[in-house]
Amino acid sequence: MPLRHQFISFLRDKYSGLSHQDLEAITAEHLLSPFKIELPKTVLSQAQEFVGLAYAYSHTDQARQRTQKELQKKGLKAQSNASLFMSYDFHLGEDGVLKLIEINTNAAFYFLGSELYEFRKLPQPVSPDPVGDLFKDIENEFNLLGYKAPSQMKLQIVDESPTLQRLYLEFLVAKNWFESRGHHTEICDRTAATNCDFIYNRSTDFFFEEPASKGLRDLYNQGMTLISPQPAEYFALADKERMIEWQSTPLKKYLPPAFLLSPETVERAWAERKNLFFKPTRAFGSKMTYKGASIARKAFESMDLNGGAMAQGLVPAPEIERQTPKGPQKFKYDLRIYAYQNEVRSVIARVYQGQVTNLKTEWGGFCPVLFKEL
Repeated sequence: MPLRHQFISFLRDKYSGLSHQDLEAITAEHLLSPFKIELPKTVLSQAQEFVGLAYAYSHTDQARQRTQKELQKKGLKAQSNASLFMSYDFHLGEDGVLKLIEINTNAAFYFLGSELYEFRKLPQPVSPDPVGDLFKDIENEFNLLGYKAPSQMKLQIVDESPTLQRLYLEFLVAKNWFESRGHHTEICDRTAATNCDFIYNRSTDFFFEEPASKGLRDLYNQGMTLISPQPAEYFALADKERMIEWQSTPLKKYLPPAFLLSPETVERAWAERKNLFFKPTRAFGSKMTYKGASIARKAFESMDLNGGAMAQGLVPAPEIERQTPKGPQKFKYDLRIYAYQNEVRSVIARVYQGQVTNLKTEWGGFCPVLFKEL
């Protein structure tokens, strides 16, 4: 039986609410890789150091004031809670040092990643129970907002057209996990967001600026509903300008070189393009990202030179070679480090061939990571 079908059977056995769902139809054929990645424990130590430092630098008094000022310009109140489900995506350099690719506040696969380790009968790489930790983290989120977490929450999992999302399976697993613990949970489009106890926000409209996000914007500004992840934390950590700002801090060793595109830097960027990626400062994944070696002049000239785009040094993805039914093949991988505030919670790898992770590679997909004394 293919790995995907085995995983679906495992989830159905664990969560009765999934027994009648057509999970095969919504699960990518290459969601899971049969491989595992083994790395030295020092890599995990690096990740923890980066997460701790990044959180500290982004939450100084000066940084908080900057966040408040930015959100005020957008008509938002900077709420005091942090963000659940943060992730830091890294490549591992040939020198054994992690290099940051990007930070996400809407990171996927936290629930499914935890289930994957159990399904593969492998130990969790960091916390013994990263999903169980969620209760403590949610309680802390409520405390930061000034409320006590209800013993039975009413919550919503919110996204744009959630049933059409590539990882809708994760929404279903999250819903069943919350409901198994007595919390009334619904999955809904962001336009249907309503006043409830907790909204697990998967929308990539990070500042609730689109008309469809008006309900989320109002609820966020009212501060009565815990919304996580949330705009203040996005700006504090995941806005890509942080990668430029941190170039002068101890975080630099984990960062590729980066600079904003502007009239003053555009000639340099074009001259050095073969060693650069170009991307919007506020986007996610590979959306509107160009590899400098192949960017057309027209596309380059269309990039925002007023703070809306940046150049980032190339960090080649590490490679592994694995035996497949078609013989030995080489695969690239990246590491997704999940964290809450300044603590790492879990790690997963994404295995692929080609330029970007896309869940289309045969024998590619998400896979476990084991940290050992190598």
